[in-house]
Amino acid sequence: MLSIYDYIVIGFYFAFIMSLGYVFKRFNGSSADYFAGGSRMSWWLVGLSAFVANFSCWTFTGAAGLAYEYGFIVFVIYICDVVGYILGYSFFAKRYRQMRLVTAMDAVRARFGKASEQIFTWIQVPIQVITAGVWLVGLSIILSSVFNLPQAPVVIATGIVVLVMSLFGGSWAVNASDFIQGLLLVSISVAAGVLCLTEIGSISAFIDQIPKQNMEVIHPTGHKYDWIWILAMIGVAIINRNNIVQAAKYIAVKDGKDAKKAAAIPLFLYILLPVFWFIPPLCANTIAPGFIDQFSNVNNPSEVAYIATCLKVLPQGMIGLLVAGLFAATMSSMDTGLNRNAGFLTKNFYAKIIRPEANDKELLRVGQIFTALMGITVIIVAMIFINMGKISLFDVVLTIAAMLSIPVFVPLFLGILFKGQPKWADWSTVLLGFIISALIYKGSDSELAMSLFQSINAEDFLIYMREHKMTFNVFVNIPVSTLWFLSTKYIPHKKDAAYDANVEAFFTQMNKEVDFEKEIGHANDKDQAKVLGWLSCVYGAFVLILLFIPNSMSARWALFGCGGFMMSVGLALIAYSRKSVSEAAIPIAKIEMD
Repeated sequence: MLSIYDYIVIGFYFAFIMSLGYVFKRFNGSSADYFAGGSRMSWWLVGLSAFVANFSCWTFTGAAGLAYEYGFIVFVIYICDVVGYILGYSFFAKRYRQMRLVTAMDAVRARFGKASEQIFTWIQVPIQVITAGVWLVGLSIILSSVFNLPQAPVVIATGIVVLVMSLFGGSWAVNASDFIQGLLLVSISVAAGVLCLTEIGSISAFIDQIPKQNMEVIHPTGHKYDWIWILAMIGVAIINRNNIVQAAKYIAVKDGKDAKKAAAIPLFLYILLPVFWFIPPLCANTIAPGFIDQFSNVNNPSEVAYIATCLKVLPQGMIGLLVAGLFAATMSSMDTGLNRNAGFLTKNFYAKIIRPEANDKELLRVGQIFTALMGITVIIVAMIFINMGKISLFDVVLTIAAMLSIPVFVPLFLGILFKGQPKWADWSTVLLGFIISALIYKGSDSELAMSLFQSINAEDFLIYMREHKMTFNVFVNIPVSTLWFLSTKYIPHKKDAAYDANVEAFFTQMNKEVDFEKEIGHANDKDQAKVLGWLSCVYGAFVLILLFIPNSMSARWALFGCGGFMMSVGLALIAYSRKSVSEAAIPIAKIEMD
């Protein structure tokens, strides 16, 4: 199914991404550089990284399957993301940068105290490791089933590439990798959508071939994706996109203004790109009829709708770009999580508990060790999942994530909006949230629950709860946990003057604008633009070389569009880097690339 040209494209992608660790290791002079880019990263770099780090290959598999089966309801997920990023742009992004952090857990410590810093660190680390393992397995299942690539080597190769790049380059390489992969994802997804429309004939023909029931967005109560589910998704998006853990997206930029600019990029792209992402699955029955039977070996064949359609319209070479795009979608999430986890363990555990006297050089080395350990652990977890066979691994893991993420993120969201709560408010809210999740996910299935609801003639309500556990968990957990967190302020408790003073200092700093020149200085925007400009041009030039592959004229135009887009961005960055460079800029990256 893959031609020799496609294998060359995939091989180049892996070699290119792995090389970024070497290129950007020169940017790491301290642990703050390694974990937070020294708070000198350009807003456009951080913004595109934040965008691609928020989704994995699930967008082109699970979400595409949702689009194929239920149609326009899939756009609700991304509209909710837009709502979350609107709040991030208008309020949260600026304040996250003004917290003046190295890791997100620094904010947890400043807001809630030392004990909470450790509690939330050791909750987040295993969740992210398991999630990254699931992303790897999901990627390997799709690639092994559709492209006949062996599952275990896909996991190992992807894991090693992410590990090497993150290990040597740290946050700089992670964000640079996300930037290049973001350009790739944008270009290939737009090209795929346009080629599908070309195959169909017109936009009106595309709309006409969509089943009428799939044009509906709001379904009646009781449907798997009813209006209650939509409201639940809005609540999840707001909390997931704007809690303290997400501060890591913005701490690398220079100041609050740049943080807002960075937040504007995913906001804009989540408005634009889903339209192109879901054109292929929405016309799968027209372009790739019978693909469900063709890919019956996949656990859920509808999740192959995007790929099956693209295989019909993409030319030689572009299929390799599609595979690279699937890798990019997963690796962009993995590398961010890897660097974030290593930061938590280094700055918030090792430096605070194990070796408070450790100097910065030691912390940099320890961070690299933790990065390696996290990468190896993710690969091992993924391999364990593979060897467990065809059981509902993904359902189990997603259930665990849903049970844990909502209770954890509620206090981390509310904690930057309200003050006056006692020092135990955060962890008690998490504990309450865990209890609620357990009752909904496990307790609702018990015979005791059925007898209780029968006694009040509410069996239908219990049945709905059992069939919509995630929706119900959101609707109960968020308001109840919120009410508890806010009410702790009025529960009699012993006053802690030191804690209250720290909270006041936290809010004061969060609302104080950053003076970059006084607090950090030595901006290197033009160095970043120069390096990333040349890297974008190199990748774009490689894609343009694919024009020499024997393909149709429309296929060559699509390849020209992908390569030309990356080249145009690269040339624009290079042009910017050659403008009058400030005398304050320092040549952090000693790379002679022109």
